[in-house]
Amino acid sequence: MAFARLGRSTVACMLAAVLSACASSGNNFSSSGVSQLVASETTFDQAKNLLHGDPVIVYPQSDGTSMARWAYKTTVSTDAIYFNRELWLLFGPDGRFMRVLKSENVPLSKPGEDAVSGSTGDMH
Repeated sequence: MAFARLGRSTVACMLAAVLSACASSGNNFSSSGVSQLVASETTFDQAKNLLHGDPVIVYPQSDGTSMARWAYKTTVSTDAIYFNRELWLLFGPDGRFMRVLKSENVPLSKPGEDAVSGSTGDMH
């Protein structure tokens, strides 16, 4: 019986150590809504609702467009295991979605469907 308690205590201590080494940054968001974005139709507010989160930052451009960046990173045991997601969307002067500028670890479409309008490469 004492051995069983020692095992549970050890596991509890290990779990506490792992959890205390967790860190996250950015705003968590749902990538499942990306496939529902419709170019020239989806508004910025609708995009936030579809992604279930606010962008980390929005960069207004001189031509009236804006680039919005959704990003979330979780790290367990600093630099040992990490998960990073990032999505850059371009919105027109009217506040409507134009295209995906960049994505990292974010599926842009469901299997068998065309990808959301835009590219996944570097931003212009």
